[in-house]
Amino acid sequence: MLKLLKIAFLLIATSQNCFSSEDVYLRSRSDDHHCHDLRRGLTGATGATGATGATGAAGINSLPGSTGSTGATGPIGARGPTGAPGPNGNGATGPTGPTGPTEIGPTGPTGPTGATGIGQNFSQTFLSVYTTNDTPSSSTQTVPFDQIAAIGGGVSYTPPTGQIIINDPGVYLVIYGVSVTLGKNPASFFLTLDDTLGNITNFDRVDILGANGSMLTYTSIITVTVPGSILTLNIDSTTNFVLHSNIVGSDTALLVLERIQSP
Repeated sequence: MLKLLKIAFLLIATSQNCFSSEDVYLRSRSDDHHCHDLRRGLTGATGATGATGATGAAGINSLPGSTGSTGATGPIGARGPTGAPGPNGNGATGPTGPTGPTEIGPTGPTGPTGATGIGQNFSQTFLSVYTTNDTPSSSTQTVPFDQIAAIGGGVSYTPPTGQIIINDPGVYLVIYGVSVTLGKNPASFFLTLDDTLGNITNFDRVDILGANGSMLTYTSIITVTVPGSILTLNIDSTTNFVLHSNIVGSDTALLVLERIQSP
């Protein structure tokens, strides 16, 4: 079809006798390589501008430009809100710090007065007797105290009877001791009140086995209900022995008596 159009165009051009030197030529090469000249007339006036054609497709993006220089540092922004506290750490406990200086605070106020002690009001009823002599003793007898160290009201004693007379009823603390030279036989010592063991609490009734002069002391509590009661320290032994101390001038027997409670 294209070939037919080209042939018709050539025939029209040939019939117009359009081959001169003043002509404007247009050379067109056809598929069979024939050349033809066309004579053209004067250029006419410019026609009105046609309508704008449709926008063409976007062109290919150009290559990225080089990075520009760093701009000036902007002003510091306002402080943001405080963040939430972070979780507690699990680090190891640090070493103990050095001990701080010791400071003595002011003295505190005086505490209340304590309750009245037992026997405070009865300190005038007491007795202390002893002996320093080596005293031969039979198997049953009263220890003969021959010296009075101290004596208060309510008690009387006549050396060396060994009989302590208690005139004030009440509860008494009795501490006594003996130093004995023995053979092989034991001896024991005990208190009596009016020749009986009643109303006496013995914290110790001790058998002395070869004490060999050592002083041994014991404690009892006695209750006196009748004025004029007689207290004695008694010996109970299967053989004769001697009250004796290996220390020259020391006591071979002693007894201390003090009232600690009224009836």
